[in-house]
Amino acid sequence: MAKLHVATVSPPKPELITQWLSSDPTVGPLAADGLVALGAYRFDDPAEAVGIECHLLGGRDGSVLHVPVTYRAEPEESLSEHLVGTLEHSVLGTRWVYDGCADPICAGEFLHAMRTGGTQVELIVHTDDGPVVREPNATVRGSGSEGAARSPIDSMRLEPHGTGTTIQTGAHTIDIRRIVDLDDHSAAGAALLGAWNDQPDPVVLATLA
Repeated sequence: MAKLHVATVSPPKPELITQWLSSDPTVGPLAADGLVALGAYRFDDPAEAVGIECHLLGGRDGSVLHVPVTYRAEPEESLSEHLVGTLEHSVLGTRWVYDGCADPICAGEFLHAMRTGGTQVELIVHTDDGPVVREPNATVRGSGSEGAARSPIDSMRLEPHGTGTTIQTGAHTIDIRRIVDLDDHSAAGAALLGAWNDQPDPVVLATLA
């Protein structure tokens, strides 16, 4: 489960991500026109050290961007060139935000979900009255089968392309869609499909080969 807090975050996450995307050669024009939050889902870091959140952001032209990011309590030198920016969290303090496609913790959870039929984690908000379950505004499910062993990621090579990022891990090829094809509802191999409030029919967000 993801443990959340009642807190203020500065700058707001969509604002930070939109600013970062504005320099991207493919989606920069979409970000420059402004993006709105459509939903988000989370995975858990097994070590409970890294936050993993995947944002779905809508463009003025009807396009949808899929943006996984990770949150860390300390800067990670190996990810320095993939820094999205920093956030000030009123409970947790400064959070370093990184491109999830480049973070092996995030990539490992995409791989695990697609291989095992995994889903987003439950959201638990800690309030003054105790923990409260938050209803998700986005859901995902992998197309694999339960029982598949967790496969660690020992090495990664990123290959950005026109609609997303391919992650070569040696044993696996993960393709994370940055620009979501709203008409793509299935994949030939293992995949992660997602739905959100404005898109109840699940679409492909990532594939595995």
